[in-house]
Amino acid sequence: MAEEGHELEVSDRELEGYAMGFKTALERARREVEDALEESALLDWPEIDTDYESLCRAMACVDIVGICFVYESATRSFGTASRLLNWYVAHHDMDQEITEISSRAHDLLMHGDGESDGEEEFWECVQFLACMDMSKHVALLLTHWLQEKSEDHEVDQGLFDDVRLLATFYADIPSMNDITTHSRTVAEFEKRMDNRMNLAYSGWSKVCATGKQHKETAFIWQLNAGSEEGMESLIKRMCELTSPETGPVESETAWYLKVILEYFWFYPNLNVTGGAVSSIVESAAKLLSTEKDASVTPMDVVVHACLTGNVNELLTTLSADGKEFGGSMTVCHIVDLLYYTGSLSEALPAERDVEQYRDGHLGDYIDLLTSRALHKALGYRLAEDYAAASHEEKLRRRKLSKILLETAEEISPTDNDLMAVIKRSLDHRLPDVALRICFARYEALSDKDVLSAIRWLERSQDISTSRKPLISDYLDALSMKEGGVGHLVDIFKAANRLNGGEALGRGRLGFYSRLAAATERPEGGTIAKLIVSDDCPPEALPVLLSELRRAKGCGVQGDEAMGVLGRLQDCDLNEEEADLVESLLVEDWDELIGVLLYSVIPKLLHSWISAAIFRARKAVHRGGLVVMLGRLGSGLADASEAFEVLSAEATVRAMPSLLRYTTPFRASDPSHRHITDIQALVGAVHTDFYGNSRERMVSRAPELMHFMAAMRPGELGLVSHHFAKMGYREKGFWAEVSRAVMEYGMVDPVAWDVACIVNAFATIDYYDEKGSSILQDADFFMTSGLFLSRHSCILFLADQLRTVVGTIDHITISVLLHGLGRLNEPRKVGEHRGRSSHRIPKEALDSFLDTCGDWIMANRGNLKVCAMGQSMQGFAKLKYYRDDLFTALAEKVREMAKDFNLAQLSMVINAMARSLTHDWEAEEAVCLRLETILAEMDDSQLPEASNFIAGILTAFLKLEADCHPTLEETILRHLPRFMPLLSMTDIVLTVPSLARLVQVVPQREFLEAIFNGKCRQYIAAYEKEGLGGIMLTAQRLGFTYDICWWEEAVEQAITTINRGRWKGLTAASVIYAVARSGLGVTSENSNVSTEILTQFKNMRKRLFESVSPVLPDQVTDWHPRAVTTLLTACVKTDYCDKELARALFDRAYATLHQYNAKDISQLISAMGVFEVAHGNLIRVVEQRFETKALVMDPGLMAVFQTAYSRLGREWLFLHRR
Repeated sequence: MAEEGHELEVSDRELEGYAMGFKTALERARREVEDALEESALLDWPEIDTDYESLCRAMACVDIVGICFVYESATRSFGTASRLLNWYVAHHDMDQEITEISSRAHDLLMHGDGESDGEEEFWECVQFLACMDMSKHVALLLTHWLQEKSEDHEVDQGLFDDVRLLATFYADIPSMNDITTHSRTVAEFEKRMDNRMNLAYSGWSKVCATGKQHKETAFIWQLNAGSEEGMESLIKRMCELTSPETGPVESETAWYLKVILEYFWFYPNLNVTGGAVSSIVESAAKLLSTEKDASVTPMDVVVHACLTGNVNELLTTLSADGKEFGGSMTVCHIVDLLYYTGSLSEALPAERDVEQYRDGHLGDYIDLLTSRALHKALGYRLAEDYAAASHEEKLRRRKLSKILLETAEEISPTDNDLMAVIKRSLDHRLPDVALRICFARYEALSDKDVLSAIRWLERSQDISTSRKPLISDYLDALSMKEGGVGHLVDIFKAANRLNGGEALGRGRLGFYSRLAAATERPEGGTIAKLIVSDDCPPEALPVLLSELRRAKGCGVQGDEAMGVLGRLQDCDLNEEEADLVESLLVEDWDELIGVLLYSVIPKLLHSWISAAIFRARKAVHRGGLVVMLGRLGSGLADASEAFEVLSAEATVRAMPSLLRYTTPFRASDPSHRHITDIQALVGAVHTDFYGNSRERMVSRAPELMHFMAAMRPGELGLVSHHFAKMGYREKGFWAEVSRAVMEYGMVDPVAWDVACIVNAFATIDYYDEKGSSILQDADFFMTSGLFLSRHSCILFLADQLRTVVGTIDHITISVLLHGLGRLNEPRKVGEHRGRSSHRIPKEALDSFLDTCGDWIMANRGNLKVCAMGQSMQGFAKLKYYRDDLFTALAEKVREMAKDFNLAQLSMVINAMARSLTHDWEAEEAVCLRLETILAEMDDSQLPEASNFIAGILTAFLKLEADCHPTLEETILRHLPRFMPLLSMTDIVLTVPSLARLVQVVPQREFLEAIFNGKCRQYIAAYEKEGLGGIMLTAQRLGFTYDICWWEEAVEQAITTINRGRWKGLTAASVIYAVARSGLGVTSENSNVSTEILTQFKNMRKRLFESVSPVLPDQVTDWHPRAVTTLLTACVKTDYCDKELARALFDRAYATLHQYNAKDISQLISAMGVFEVAHGNLIRVVEQRFETKALVMDPGLMAVFQTAYSRLGREWLFLHRR
């Protein structure tokens, strides 16, 4: 797609999706402006009128650029002419004019009284509709003309025959637009177009053979034949029909239509940008330059540039008159589309010019997004994405830095918001920006919240590679203030209690944490160790001495005692403090040393120790241990979609006329009276079925088999349906059904008959519970005939459906797709369990699905609410993922959702999830309808409704869409009512989905209803990832106050892991859930208390101690994700058994080729945390980076430097620039 590397390679589907997404956004904006216009109809508001006109021009501009430059790609290089005609109709309000012209022609035909002027105007209208490819209108008008003239004895018989032949052509042959829409390849498109033109040429030849041509129809025949003979006269006639002076269309842009029609009828296979349509180029240029009584507008120039493929002209107009098309937003995206298609290179051959031109327009749009005209929260977030797309590195970094810093300063009120900005800064490889944000937040908190300020300094140290002792400097500055050390001690006392009594880190941070702990439980030995600590600042010595007074003994010996004295030698101690220190030290020394030193004057003692031992001392400052609390990831169990069958009861729509079989039926029992009237026999079967008379139906089976060959399609479908629903599995009976369909054919069937027989085959197979399905027999769908034996019965039915496409309706499609889905699914019982092959021939299945899909696309106005869910589910289940089909169905869901019941909602949203059809408005409509249904539901309806809840929530989860506020409110309001009714499988599907679908911290009543009750009862029975997903969700939603619930879950996890019943990823996920369960900060989770955090800490410790002995043997076959998940859990809790760590690193070494850079960073980080160096693994990792198999970015380099520093290793690669 890109030329000479100028542009980024993107797929055709991605490019079309880009163009379609932008067009959809403009359409949404236009609808909002239309709503504003309706609301301000009585006001003079010219700004809105201007915006509306600008948006309309923008949509037309984007649409035609997409047609001429985007869709003309390798996979869609056909149909441009048809798309251009549709573009003109859509953007010039031609739909209403076409309807009016058709109505005018009909009125002239009905009330013209045979006047010549009226007859001439009628044919002009028909000819215009033919020019516009309105085949349905033309066919209808020609049919009405034939009906009106059939009794007119004065009508020209030759003209009558000519019109009848033309009406047949239009009724049987699809329009050129339909051919474009339904063709999937160039070859298929050209074949269909050639076939259409050949049929038109054949019809015109028949007319010419009569020796008399009629002006009423000649133009239409020649137009469809596409012959270049007489092209000029045909073009002239089209111009007359579309001219404002003489034709029925009055438009200032008629020249567009003239050019497009010429292109449409005479060059349908050529591309605009291919340079082969020279006459079109000449026509466009000529018409544009000679347009009468109309000034040339920027839109005229844009259309001309697109029709001629002139990129220079298009860019010049967009640059000069951008405001006419919506400003920098529209121009930026059009330039971007041209950039990705490679068209920009045609106007700007130099690669640097192309990139600078695109970056310039991106910059203009970024300036708009960051201006006061837009809401900052939206504008800055979008501006960041567009700035990241810039090609020039300095421009990209400058724009992104400005946007991210302003985002952090102005629209990031919480720490979580700031952390999100920091993460994006690092993703954009802007660590300097992340550091500035951290320091700005630190400076704002440094005088208010010491612990929070320290946390931001820790984050800055994680980002920076310098590892400067910033925290120590900050604490030293605070300690120098009056009463500073005492203030710090009070702060760290509270922090220690929150952390379970353990020190918070290392260096000065760890010192003050240990000092705070020592002040609560003063012990001489502990205080002495703090005094001699390299991290002890001079300002803290008075506090230590005051605590030393409270201690009864020092408890130090030898070097430690001399170290205390050496540390205090330069301090200005009063006599009382000096005597206290010496007395406490002396009473714990060895007796001989004590006797020798006790007689020495204290001042001489100090001097001697100072001169002899502490002549050179070196302070070692170590940074504090940083514990970062990440956001909880929702480990969701793979949810299996609930299958819901909505059976459609077959009814006899129209009973055929009376039919008697001529050959009498001869039974083995002559005394038994049999029915010989087929219609009466089928009626009796119908009565027996609804009367539950199984024996009587079975007794009629031989007689039915005898008359089956003479049954009409409706009768055969009804009998097949009833016997299938009854579970009648006699092979001979069903073989006769197949033989009747194949050998005798289906005379004059309708689509409903085909659907009934397909459903019957599916039903009889579906009810076969022994696994010996009659459909598995190779000859079930085959006949004994030499020719028919090559074709399966199901393929025959698929062909039949194509012949009766005119009798299809939406309900028939839903029933047919339901049957095909059951018939095609793999066997799940008996000896066929687990079989994955499909049993319908692909040719037949494709034929069925294409027929149904094409009908829906052509009849979107005739879709029914009652059939919407089952038809969408049928297409999704059969994996018929046509983008245009599901997009059209989703648009109808927006309109119909208000009338859906719960079962239809479930089927619709599950179908959208299976096909990954993202439509926010359709999803929101489903959410609103779900809320309405549940709000109106009483307790007696809950059991039936509970069958659909899990499927609906899981479908929204699979869509991976943003959280729907309406759905979130519905869950919080109504889900507790359903929890007692859900099965274990439904709970496993429903509860984990809440981690993504609920973004707020719910009330305690909601949490109790979800996690206690049935969810708690099944703790010992959950399989696979079920328990892990529920535990992760419990922590995410704040259900961390019920320690008994967690104790039960952890005990079950310990038992299951020790027995080796879980796969590696499951075991690691559950351990990870428990590791994260108590790590929340109280300010972020109102349900967590200090006591509960301590209990969780003990519980985590018990889990790790219980499973650590068995895990080294289990990890030998673990997946990389399981290894890194378990290591992450160990790092979060700062616990890891050395043997387990070694086993995990051995497993990583054996499968290192499966690890990406992120996984390797977790391995190296864990080595540094636990100070366990795996030499072989480290060497292989270093080799992968040195050989450039993996790329070392700044974030990875920081991780390696931290870990290697803790491991005492050096790697020259880390110091290279």
